[in-house]
Amino acid sequence: MTEEDTLVREESTVVRTVGTSEEGPVTPEVPGRYAVRSEYGRGGQSRVLLAFDGHIGREIALKELLPEPGPDGTPRSASQSASARFLREARITGQLDHPNIVPVYELGQHPDGTYYYTQKLVRGVTLKKVLAQASTAAERLKLLSHFADICHAVAYAHARGVVHRDLKPENVMVGEFGETVVLDWGLAKARGQKDMRAREIAQESQLMRSPDATVAGHALGTPSYMSPEQARGELEAIDERSDVWSLGAILFEILTGRPPFDGETAYSVIRKVIDEPPPRVRLVLRDAPPELAAVADKCLSRESSQRYESAEEVAQEIEAYQSGGNVRAYRYSSWELLRRFVQRHRALSAVSGLALLLLIAALLVIRDEAARARAALAEARRNLAQAYVEKAHKAESDFFWHRAEVFYAAARMQEDRADARWGAALDWQDLAPVERFPGAAGWISGVFFSADGNSVLATSWDGTLRRWEVESGRELARISEPAPLGSGASLSRDGRRIALGLRTDRGEDLVVRDAGNFAEVARARLPAGASRSAWSPDGKLLAVGSGSRLTLFSLEERALRPLPGERAGGSVAFSPDGSLLASAEEKSVVLWQAPSFEEKRRFPADSARVSALAFSPDGELLATGGHDHLVHLWSTRTWKEAGQLQGHLGIVGLLAFSPDGKMLASGSPDDRSVRIWDVPARRMVAVLDRPRPPYALAFSPDGSRVAIGERQTALVLWDLSARFQGHEKRVNAAAFSPDGKRIASASDDGTVRLWDAASGRQLSRIDARRRVASVAWSRDGGLLIARVPDGVLLLDAASGKERASIRQEATFALAVGPSTFAIASEAGVRAYELPRANQLASFPLRAHALLFLPDGTLLANQGDGTLAHLDPRGRAPLPPLRVDADESSSLELVPDGRSVAVRHGDRVRLLEVQTGAVRSGPHQPGSSFSDLAFSPDGRVLATSELDGTIRFWDAISFAPLAGAAAPEVSSSFGLSFSPDGSVLLFLAGGSQRWSNGLHTVSLGHPEKLPPPEEHLQRALAEHGLVMNAMDLDLAAPGAAAPTHEPGMGAISAPRPAR
Repeated sequence: MTEEDTLVREESTVVRTVGTSEEGPVTPEVPGRYAVRSEYGRGGQSRVLLAFDGHIGREIALKELLPEPGPDGTPRSASQSASARFLREARITGQLDHPNIVPVYELGQHPDGTYYYTQKLVRGVTLKKVLAQASTAAERLKLLSHFADICHAVAYAHARGVVHRDLKPENVMVGEFGETVVLDWGLAKARGQKDMRAREIAQESQLMRSPDATVAGHALGTPSYMSPEQARGELEAIDERSDVWSLGAILFEILTGRPPFDGETAYSVIRKVIDEPPPRVRLVLRDAPPELAAVADKCLSRESSQRYESAEEVAQEIEAYQSGGNVRAYRYSSWELLRRFVQRHRALSAVSGLALLLLIAALLVIRDEAARARAALAEARRNLAQAYVEKAHKAESDFFWHRAEVFYAAARMQEDRADARWGAALDWQDLAPVERFPGAAGWISGVFFSADGNSVLATSWDGTLRRWEVESGRELARISEPAPLGSGASLSRDGRRIALGLRTDRGEDLVVRDAGNFAEVARARLPAGASRSAWSPDGKLLAVGSGSRLTLFSLEERALRPLPGERAGGSVAFSPDGSLLASAEEKSVVLWQAPSFEEKRRFPADSARVSALAFSPDGELLATGGHDHLVHLWSTRTWKEAGQLQGHLGIVGLLAFSPDGKMLASGSPDDRSVRIWDVPARRMVAVLDRPRPPYALAFSPDGSRVAIGERQTALVLWDLSARFQGHEKRVNAAAFSPDGKRIASASDDGTVRLWDAASGRQLSRIDARRRVASVAWSRDGGLLIARVPDGVLLLDAASGKERASIRQEATFALAVGPSTFAIASEAGVRAYELPRANQLASFPLRAHALLFLPDGTLLANQGDGTLAHLDPRGRAPLPPLRVDADESSSLELVPDGRSVAVRHGDRVRLLEVQTGAVRSGPHQPGSSFSDLAFSPDGRVLATSELDGTIRFWDAISFAPLAGAAAPEVSSSFGLSFSPDGSVLLFLAGGSQRWSNGLHTVSLGHPEKLPPPEEHLQRALAEHGLVMNAMDLDLAAPGAAAPTHEPGMGAISAPRPAR
């Protein structure tokens, strides 16, 4: 054997004793038996070599353990644990003697101590590659026989007590001669043996659940085929049914051409596996065989108890389908059963003819057809309701609030379920002051509010001019031009005329229409494209920046007047008094004096190209934006720069002042953001980052909203209502007053502020002159107890005056009871009497959270799983309580007064104070609860998570009711209900809204919603929508919206009782 015939193995620096292992004896390698010819494949811990067995005279696959890199990078022999895992893999595989599992020939050890084992060499490609090459459903269905072989192999392993735990298309080989082989049993678990990969699997699962993970996984690979229990890291729950899930995921991909869950990162996929129900096969591919779709759907049941018990049951279902038998997972109609009977008994059918058919049909109908039909209909409605709820969630995530309401109502029509009722009742729009209106098929090029602010106009590149009603989102009017409407649209100051730049094959037309009825008023052919336009204040002239020319159009004379010279006809703007016209050139602004429109002044406005212009309403400022990513403010008295606004990361192409001139909106298509600036203070007060570039901006007449035209079909309304506006830094805590009429908030800006709970208007401000970490009300509402870094302040809620103070360094917890309050600090826990702040007791312990119980005693979380039970009145010592808690765990009293909810990581546990019994509450695997609160009536539990998600749970059964991630925030915390339970108050970290993180959500009344059919009719009519199967279409403008029962056809009146 020459040197060229062999592949040198990777040597390690440590040599082991040959012939033994902790797992049992291992055969030493016979020198010269195997001639290694090439490397066949490689993984993270082992590689497979193509070798020739000289003793038998055949090619084989030789798999050997790779050396591990040492601290200095030098290869070292594999660790003892890695070697043990490798030997276990070889022995488990060797014990599985099945035609669809590669047999193991020999387990051995090289002279240097490295372990190897040899197997049959299977030449072929992976099922993953075969699926990728199958471009049609018909080609993929040809793989069904291979899938049946996989099921038989896994079923055999299950019968031998082995669970694979890593089934996926890339671990299945399709041979050159049609054979099917299940590979890579390295993660397999054998019943009755130590699970040597448990720790590795748990760590890998935890890594995938981290949003910071940047790898697709080492031990587990992609989680697209992983069961929910394995994704959550619940190793004790992984059994044969976990492999059944993976088989279902493979069958799902064979049927649809994609795995049930996919994403760009392991984290995004595993979150879907854990949180989302798998999509139904027939919703992804309507033409998929229904029997096979039912098998895949059953395999992919989130609850393992609802799946097939083993792979053998899956194999039987596939064989039944292939042979024309009945698939147990599928509910056949009577006629389907009849048709299948005839297909299986063609000879009998030919003899008996029509009589036999009629007899069989009668027998099938007489059977329990009614019960089966009712069950099938109930399941169909359940599935349809779930699909509508999912569409509602998607609409909410896209800020289509009106569409979400309709989808929730449509879900109730199919099944009046809790999540649909709660979704309809909750006002999630409180979380995000953004709403989108669908309609245009091209990007929005211009947006304008009507004079009364009740409607908004939009032009689009699809050639349409539309008007929407602001409150309902209903489309009120529409007209279609024969060509795209570009960015040259503008609305006259009085709101009566709208100018449109119409791009045609012959050039560009300027079209003026009545803004009310859309009737054409005037039309003119422009010398070049209309990039921007602006009306004079009196509405008689229109300035149009077109190509290299600046042109004036007289509405009275219907005449065009080009201004002299070659100008960069970009953005244009008239001063409020009409005396000046400003136009943008490359790096300067040109001012034209009306009415002669002679050039009056030119000044350099930017170090780069100027893209946007806007005069303030009082005419004192001219704002410019351009390619230097800045907004420049120029004094119109001196024409010198009066300020710069810095924040955008791209070209500033849009500018608009609020009607009062106090705010300026700027937009950048490059960084896809719209920013709001406080003009007098020269600072940014809000930013809206969008996934789509903005192309138009407009303030509403009252300045409370900004309309944004986006590139991809959406009109966006941004609500700037100044609820809870005032804090200059992060809000740390907030609480409702006992009567629910006021909210107190504490902030890093050193103030406590009181707000009107209904309107969000600031009532008063109390200066503490240092950071205020938390605030609480006394039970009578007369006092505010504020925790500051050096102690506690007792403040009069009416006057804001300081009643008393307690000096205590390094405080980190505060609790207020009926007549007492307590603080935790480095010095221990101290209790005080209200309202005089006389000390009652001191306890030398470190506590991280405090909670008063109804009997006046105090619980203190010590962070070690112990809750100290303290009596501030100094009575007999109380025994501590034990519960799973750490330093970050918070405590919340259950309204019945008998139990305490303890938040710890991704779980909530309830501790009964009298008995010490602990029971489980909500569990959100892969997440982390940041706070919790019970509604005053004890029926609803609200939780917040570190990613900003707010969830509502049934406080008795802990069934989930509703949930949503708050947009624009990075975390949520500080939950509290209003005394009447109608509003949830919470705080948000990373919020870029004016409230600096103070938010409320109205819960509504799920139990008071109208009946489902009435609910759907109202929602469709109010928002001008019609149901179209599983989607929504716009009703014709001005027409009454027809109502439909989704999936059941049109209805015009309530259906008669059945």
